[in-house]
Amino acid sequence: MLSWGVEGLLDAYERYRPERQVSFKTYAAFRIRGMILDRLREEDHLPRRVRDISTRCEKTHTRLANLLQREPREDELASALAPIFAASSSAKQLMHGRLAGANGAARAHRSPRIL
Repeated sequence: MLSWGVEGLLDAYERYRPERQVSFKTYAAFRIRGMILDRLREEDHLPRRVRDISTRCEKTHTRLANLLQREPREDELASALAPIFAASSSAKQLMHGRLAGANGAARAHRSPRIL
């Protein structure tokens, strides 16, 4: 990540135009941050929209846990997450994939039925 920052600094040095009335420090900080974020996005295998939905879900879970002062039950969490999933087909696909994986894992770990 340090090399990405240095790359952003060099980019800022090459592109800086003093006539734009912006200090080099401000411009460089903007370019460095941008370069690091660009590289992090390139390294991320999830699409940005899915990452945003995941972040919103995590924040909702944390907010609900803090409000209740305990881990929320599945039904409470589902109610709190419903608006997020109702607004996005990507979220529905993400949740379906996670639930399908979780259900399959749960089935694999069940004891065999005795007849």
